Amino acid sequence: MCPPSEVDGAEPTNAAWADESLPAGATLGEVDGLDAQEILDLWIRVYTWVHAGWSPLEDEVAAREIFGPMLAEDLAPELSVLILRDGIPTAVALSFREPEGPVCVVTEAVDPDAPSALEDVRAAMRAAVRRTADAGEPMFFDGHVSDPHYP
Repeated sequence: MCPPSEVDGAEPTNAAWADESLPAGATLGEVDGLDAQEILDLWIRVYTWVHAGWSPLEDEVAAREIFGPMLAEDLAPELSVLILRDGIPTAVALSFREPEGPVCVVTEAVDPDAPSALEDVRAAMRAAVRRTADAGEPMFFDGHVSDPHYP
C-alpha cells in the first residue's frame, strides 16, 4: 500500500504545472465522447499490463463483468481525459467519484512500450489536475511508487 498523492490544483505551483503545453504531436481527448464499451476496453488494456507481473488477469470475461458496472457507476467522464496521438489513445486519466472525499484519478499509459508513454502520462496527469481544479473538486492520484510511468 502507498498513501494517495493528494494534489491541490488551485495552488499556484500546481496550477502552473497543470497548464504546461501538451507534448509535441499529442492532443487532448474526451472520455465523455466514448461509449461504455470503449471505456471498458481502455480500462482492461491498462489493467492487464499494469497487473501482469504481480496479479495477472486470468479471466477477461469475469473482469469485464466486474469493471463494467464499476465504471458505469463511479467514473466521472467529464473529469477524465485521454492523451491521443494520431487519434489513438496513448494515456488515460480516469477520474472516479468517491462516496466521500476527493476525486480519485487513475493515470497510466495505454501501451507501456510506446516511446511517448511517460510524457503522455504526465500530460494526462496535468490535464486531470486542471479539470478537477476548474470544477472546484479536491483530488488525489491513485498509484504505486513502483508504477513504471508514474512520474
